[in-house]
Amino acid sequence: MLMKLHKHIAVALLGLGAATAVSAATYCGETVTSTNGQHTAALTCSSLGNNMYQFVFESADEFTSYNAAGSNFYMEVNGVGGYHVSEHLQQDGNRLLVVVESSVAPKIYVGAFYVVYADGEAMYNIPTDADFSQTCGGTEVDTEKPVMGEASLVSVTHNAAVIAVAATPADKIASYLVKNADAELGSFTPQDGNITVTGLRPGTTYTLSVAAKKINGLLSDNVAEVSFTTETVSYCSFPIGHGGDPEFGDANGRALMSLYKLNATTVRLTLVPNYQAGATANLDLLYVEAAGAEPAAYTAGADIASGEGVKTLSVDITYTQMPAQCTFTVMWSNPAWDGRWAVTLDNVDVASFCPEDFTALPYVENAAACTKRMENGQLVIIRDGIRYNALGQLIE
Repeated sequence: MLMKLHKHIAVALLGLGAATAVSAATYCGETVTSTNGQHTAALTCSSLGNNMYQFVFESADEFTSYNAAGSNFYMEVNGVGGYHVSEHLQQDGNRLLVVVESSVAPKIYVGAFYVVYADGEAMYNIPTDADFSQTCGGTEVDTEKPVMGEASLVSVTHNAAVIAVAATPADKIASYLVKNADAELGSFTPQDGNITVTGLRPGTTYTLSVAAKKINGLLSDNVAEVSFTTETVSYCSFPIGHGGDPEFGDANGRALMSLYKLNATTVRLTLVPNYQAGATANLDLLYVEAAGAEPAAYTAGADIASGEGVKTLSVDITYTQMPAQCTFTVMWSNPAWDGRWAVTLDNVDVASFCPEDFTALPYVENAAACTKRMENGQLVIIRDGIRYNALGQLIE
């Protein structure tokens, strides 16, 4: 799991309570007008029964798309804020709709919404006083559950699998719910008949159950199963960014991590900027928490406000008895950004570590960017800005 803190999230949540204290109003095909006055749409907010609620936006004019990410359009669902409505809408011609399941009637608390027309993007202020407990005339109440068809593996990597899926009625299927035993991996939207299941672990055998989910939230009673084993990866120059994906997120946060097994009880974790993937700055801090290690936390470098940083940061992690699988939480930063990136690696197989000879002392001594000198009677080896003793151990 990757973490990067954003100040605007906290600001949005602070205003949640005050925004929901409004009187409920009926919106069954009521007209709303874009802020530029050029377009109108009919708005319906209604109950479908069985804790299912529907939001429908039907434009009077044709539109090409809507700005899901840019829209500030949020609901409370199950009494909790943070449901980004625009990211869940399904487009059907000039209609946009979403059906949510909630133990209490949803509440819209922010309604800035953008639709893209031929003459440009138009903003709508969706009313925040909608009464979702009403049943609007002509509202379709669909109680028929979908039927899951077959599922088959298309491809698999170390952390994701592409699965071909099918279900009926095909035109009403919004997503597929995927579970690994009793653990829910998430709902995945199909594209060209396939879903991409993410968040998998390397070198792991999975038997996934896949259920079809309609637009109104109804799930199929039957499931399809698909089994596979994810690829094993090498943790030599393993790319990490957001969620392990070097192509996602700020280029400054892209890095290459290597895990070396130095001996029966010691792991060396090394981080370098991933310049080939677009990184633009050296590093200034590496912080590692390792479950079961003694001590549990390790630090190399320090946050600096300015400067060039270093190309390589490394820590040696010691275990009383090294487990067959290790878990690491890694934070790193550079002088170009006033924060830290972080990634957690769960159950990393020790067999996927780099060979011991990658970090043997002769390699350190003979490296081109290596300087040896005596300090207070002790041999100090400086390589890429990192100081080692004669045994190849880090000097703090």
